[in-house]
Amino acid sequence: MEPTANTPIQPERATFDPNEQLASVFLSNVTDFKTRLSLRAVSTAFLNAEKQEPSTPVDVGTTHMFGEICYATGNFKNAYQWFRKASEQAQGQSTFNKSDSMYNLACCFQAGEGVEKNLDVALKWFKRAAEAGSTDAMVTFGLWYWGKEDIAMMVMWLQRAVAEGDQPDALAVLGETYLNGEGVDKDVKLGIEYFEKAADQGHATAQFELGMMYKEGHEGLVQDVETGLKWLQEAAEQGEAEAQNVLGRHYLQTEKYERSLPYLEKAAAQGHPDAQFGLGVCYGHGFGVEENLETSLDFVLKAAEGGDEGGLQARESAIRKLVEHAVSLVNDGNESNRPEFLRLIRKLADLGNGIAKFLLAGAYRDGMGGSLDLDLHAAARLLHKVIEHEFPPASILVTEWGVKSEEGDALSQLHLGALGAAEGRYEDAIALWEKALKNGAIDAGVFLGECYERGEGVAQNIETANELYVKAAGHGSKLAEAKLVAATAKAFESAL
Repeated sequence: MEPTANTPIQPERATFDPNEQLASVFLSNVTDFKTRLSLRAVSTAFLNAEKQEPSTPVDVGTTHMFGEICYATGNFKNAYQWFRKASEQAQGQSTFNKSDSMYNLACCFQAGEGVEKNLDVALKWFKRAAEAGSTDAMVTFGLWYWGKEDIAMMVMWLQRAVAEGDQPDALAVLGETYLNGEGVDKDVKLGIEYFEKAADQGHATAQFELGMMYKEGHEGLVQDVETGLKWLQEAAEQGEAEAQNVLGRHYLQTEKYERSLPYLEKAAAQGHPDAQFGLGVCYGHGFGVEENLETSLDFVLKAAEGGDEGGLQARESAIRKLVEHAVSLVNDGNESNRPEFLRLIRKLADLGNGIAKFLLAGAYRDGMGGSLDLDLHAAARLLHKVIEHEFPPASILVTEWGVKSEEGDALSQLHLGALGAAEGRYEDAIALWEKALKNGAIDAGVFLGECYERGEGVAQNIETANELYVKAAGHGSKLAEAKLVAATAKAFESAL
């Protein structure tokens, strides 16, 4: 746990019932017409205020309160001016402690709200506020010493702050400091006492740390799982992701799945990798939720991306299970499952799975994936990638094509030609497509035409390309017809 000096202005502010003079001073800072009307509508004091003198002097407490009101409404410039006035104003008969004004003024300089940001000036006012009794300033000033690695001064200011008021952040930092012996003599008992006080005051991190110590029996504490879970639940309810994950994993391991899921979901939503892996396990095995291998994989991948060891180890297994599920969708010959099969294997192929790439290549070859032109070329590109990864079924398939090609099988020659083109071997591809065309594969004429059109493996010749397209179309090639329609449309657009 790292202390922070970015302590915000406290949001809890007192309300007050203004008299006409005070309302007049406040109205002098309100320029928006609708706001003035609204104030007049709800208070007779504001109704009569415009008759008063805006410069009427007010006591230091009221000056500070005007700063609070301006700050709450987003008028930071005026808020800064009021805080500055209150900080420098004579105390008079007011019982109000100006340390709060000094602290808020320091926050304005720290955040650059209403005044140019100036950390040196902010530190000066934090110091003055702390010396004047502001416990918030004591904490901020103490943490400044932590940044300077002056732990003794940090501890002095934080201890002073907790002695004078509720300061859970200071208590938590002190607990961590004494528990670990950071710059002080290690004192586990005192460190735990500080953590318990911080936890009692609602400090989420302290609640988590205390919960883990009791749950695991760390730091000399007698193991008390129930007390540990109690503190972890307190922290989890405040959004502490680590506590949510620990609770989720605890209930998962104890097979209380319905209690586990909400905690894992909350932690996972905050990007906690271990919780994401836990959800992957739940969806992968149907623990407390309907089994869904795709959702399981999604969570495992997120966990792996976050560096979770379990996610990294389970990644390939989760992919393999989803591949098996995808194949099962079409094994029964149910054509209605093919769109889902294609969606899943595309997703898995994008993840680099060789089996999925091989299956997708087959789907393209069978005309399941889109236009015929894209099918064959996409199939060849995928097969090339699969072969590069030494996937045996792909190599076997290509070998079979080679044997059948030698026997004069036109379809095998067509596929081998596409594979050659995908590998940049255009001369080999042309030779195979010429054989395929002679053996009756009319679409081979289209692929030959593309080579002439693009000048791949042969000298570019648009006339020869068009002749091949027309001839193939004449023999019934839908692919050639699509080519000619596209060419005609392009020529028409160019003529316009």
